[in-house]
Amino acid sequence: MNAILTDANPEALRRAIDQNQIEQQAVFGLASGATLHDDADVTWFYTGLNHPMFNGVLSARFEPAALESRVRAMLDFFKKRRTPMMWWTGPLTYPADLDRHFPRFGLVRAGDQPGMAVNLQALVQGVSRPPGLRVDRVQTSTDLESWGLPVRIGFGLPKFAVRTLLDHFQPAGPAGGPKWRHYVGRLNGRSVASSTLFLGAGVAGIYYVATLPAFRGQGIAAAMTVTPLLEARQMACGWACCRPPTRERGSIAGWGSRPTAPSAGLSPESGGPGSACPNAFKNSTRLARLAPNVPFLSPGLAGSGEAGRSACPDRGRALPGIKNAL
Repeated sequence: MNAILTDANPEALRRAIDQNQIEQQAVFGLASGATLHDDADVTWFYTGLNHPMFNGVLSARFEPAALESRVRAMLDFFKKRRTPMMWWTGPLTYPADLDRHFPRFGLVRAGDQPGMAVNLQALVQGVSRPPGLRVDRVQTSTDLESWGLPVRIGFGLPKFAVRTLLDHFQPAGPAGGPKWRHYVGRLNGRSVASSTLFLGAGVAGIYYVATLPAFRGQGIAAAMTVTPLLEARQMACGWACCRPPTRERGSIAGWGSRPTAPSAGLSPESGGPGSACPNAFKNSTRLARLAPNVPFLSPGLAGSGEAGRSACPDRGRALPGIKNAL
C-alpha cells in the first residue's frame, strides 16, 4: 500500500477516497487481454466484456480548451468497439464540473455516491450482530465462491460478471495480491453476506458489501463492514473509506459524519454501529453512464447491476464500487 495517510485534512481525505476507488477499479485493466492506461490527463481501462463495470474512464484531468476533443476521443474508442462503459468523476476530476458537459456527448448521470472517511482509531469494536452470524476471511477457492453468491444477488450482477470477479480475485489473478482481503458472512452456516477490504492510496477501502435480501435489516452489513475495518486498524491504517449501499445506508451513516454537502436523512440501521465513528466524512462523487439510446449499449444493460463506484441507480441498488450510491 502507498504510505499510510495520517493527514486528517478534509481535502486530503476526499482525494484519498477517490484515489482508493480508482486503484481498486483499475485492476480490471490488468487482466489478460485487457488494457489499462494511466495517461497524463486521463486514467481508463478496457476489457471488452459486455458489462459497463469492466470498461470505463476512472479519472480525467482535461484542460478546458481540450475538453471537448478529449471526451469525444475517449467515447469514440468505446463506441467503435460497441462496448458498454462507465465514466466516474470525483475530487480528482478536472475541471470539477466535467460531468455537466456529459449530456451533450450522449452520457447520462447515474447518480451521486456518498463516500465516508472513517477514523479507525475512533472505531468502536463492539457491534451488535444477529445470533449465529460468523464473519470469516476468505482463505480458499470455495470460500471465494461463497463470497460471490451474495455479491451476485445483492448487486443484481449477471453470472458472467461475478465469474470475472472470482477469476480476478484468485491468488494468481490480477487482484490476488496482499492488497485485497475478502470476507464471507455466514448465518447458521449459510453464506448470506460479503465484503472486501482494499489497501490503496494510504487508506483502507471497503467494497462489495452485500447481504441477501431475506437477511437484511439485522445489522449484518454493519458486521461485514466493521470486521475488515478492525483488521485494517491492526495493520496500522489510520483511515478507511467506504460507500454505504443505498438499501443499507444506515449501517454506515450511524457512525456520524461531518458532511461537505447536506446529506439527506440518514439514520442508523437497527443493530448497526451507532455512533462508533464520530469522524466520518462525506465525499460526494458522481458517475455517468452512456445513454441507453446509444447504439453500442446492449439492450438491458441500462438496468443491470453495475459495479465500480456504486450500484445501479435506476434500480436503487448499490454496486460494488463505482461512483453513484454504493
